[in-house]
Amino acid sequence: MDTFEMALKLVKPNCFFSSIDLRHAYYSVPIAEEHQKLLRFIWKNTIFQYTCLPNGLLSAPRIFTKLMKPVFATLRQFGYMNVAYIDDSLLLGDTEDECIENVQNTNDLMEWLGFIIHERKSVFKPAKQIVFLGNIIDSVSMTVVLPKEKVEKIVLECQNLIKKNVASIRLVAHVIGLLISTLSAVDFGHLYYRNLEIEKIQALKFSFGNFDQNMTITFAMKADLKWWVENLHCQKRVINRKNPDFSMTTDASLKGWGALFKDQKIQGRWNDVEQTYHINVLELLAISYTLKAFCKNYSDIHVKIFCDNSSAIAYVNNMGGIKSKQMNEITKLLWVWCIERNIWISVEHIPGKYNAADVESRKIDDHLEWMLDKQVFHKLVEIWGTPDHDLFASRLNCQVKSFSSWKPDPEAVFVNAFSILWSDEVFYYLFPPFSLISRCLQKVQKDSAEVLMIVPLWPTQAWYPVLLEMLIDFPKMLPRKKRLLSIPGTEKIHPLHNQLKFLACRLSGKIWKTKAFQTRLPKSFWRLGETVRKSNTQLMSSNGSVSVVKGKLIHFNQL
Repeated sequence: MDTFEMALKLVKPNCFFSSIDLRHAYYSVPIAEEHQKLLRFIWKNTIFQYTCLPNGLLSAPRIFTKLMKPVFATLRQFGYMNVAYIDDSLLLGDTEDECIENVQNTNDLMEWLGFIIHERKSVFKPAKQIVFLGNIIDSVSMTVVLPKEKVEKIVLECQNLIKKNVASIRLVAHVIGLLISTLSAVDFGHLYYRNLEIEKIQALKFSFGNFDQNMTITFAMKADLKWWVENLHCQKRVINRKNPDFSMTTDASLKGWGALFKDQKIQGRWNDVEQTYHINVLELLAISYTLKAFCKNYSDIHVKIFCDNSSAIAYVNNMGGIKSKQMNEITKLLWVWCIERNIWISVEHIPGKYNAADVESRKIDDHLEWMLDKQVFHKLVEIWGTPDHDLFASRLNCQVKSFSSWKPDPEAVFVNAFSILWSDEVFYYLFPPFSLISRCLQKVQKDSAEVLMIVPLWPTQAWYPVLLEMLIDFPKMLPRKKRLLSIPGTEKIHPLHNQLKFLACRLSGKIWKTKAFQTRLPKSFWRLGETVRKSNTQLMSSNGSVSVVKGKLIHFNQL
């Protein structure tokens, strides 16, 4: 199922939005007559049964989403960018004309399939600001904010709860639900609801799960609620954070803490009270002390922190948690300190076994070491030249000598490809995990990079039309051979080698290069719903060997 987060990954500066909402979407799906008896209910002593997909059925969202997958896959094959969440779809275009075309073709296809368009809820006129799934997305400021009426409703609920010293657990849970619903549009909202959540959980334990029992509204809960009342109207979420300005490493033991920043090293011992803390708390304190020691005179920066404690990492990245009240409070104080200086922090894991002294005995997870067949790679090199840097590799499966690894590697030039600038002066090779493809495309655009990227042929994915728009040469369909993907030094082959099809794509984040390529393409006369015609050329050997971008036909050449 597409999500709001997936939608944000498609947003570009100054792009245009529209949306199409389906009226009575579930009721458009008939139920087989022999199965209607399974959807019966009794009302006023009369038995009724559904003849169409009912609202409230647990499996209904998944069923409807799977039903709509081929519909949006068809649109994406034509280069139309969209994200669909059940009956609500967001349509995007780089220009107003592109967005209009997207809306027209999507609307025509939906009506042709028999769906009813909810005209009052749909947005047919492209705009740079739109409400989608309860949030306002703005491509000019590249931010997400809440609608005014939603802000007013939540502020009123918080004000009413602040006035109470005692309230039902159900009411507190209701307010918490409202606060959580804002997190997709409020960057720092995570910091100011967990005191309520922690107290609610404790109250439920004492009441044996009875939501109608009363609980005390503590001072800490009221302090969090007050923040929402005073700040919600001016809160927003930044869609695309800048790259880290620098990074630092922290560590903690039961005796003290230490840190490394650039060529500086610092260390300190714990006081008598701190020595009694759990190691997870100490690791979190080490991060806090390191930031305050190195960044007290900085502002408007993004800091990447490397730490070997998973709990501390989770608390910082999630802006708190509910398992440890102490760690939640330390995290909150740390983030408040950062907010005052406009410092954004992100923490990444470094396992202790990856320390320099343990490099030789480092164990590697085989499932992370899939490598493209060397002969296939060399054929691509003959066409497009040798890449300068492999962005997702290890010392075992790198295709070129200079590479970045996911975790520290004895021969890696960089760790974590997303933590560095992808320079437009360097030609990169990318074979990323499938879950990171959308993020990689966004990074290529952001840094105006040029890359050779290996991706599966998946037109059902939201990133597919974005990929098509970034092409600067005809993509190559890789041969379907048994050892196309293998693990170096072993006989292991990819378990899905018979099912997956792969493309090699030359991409650029520079618009003038993509437009230059698109001008070379023939105009597409392929209409929605039409089967791709076979051709006597090798370029169109079967369905799926062509796609359309901005009205132009792209042939997928066989390597």
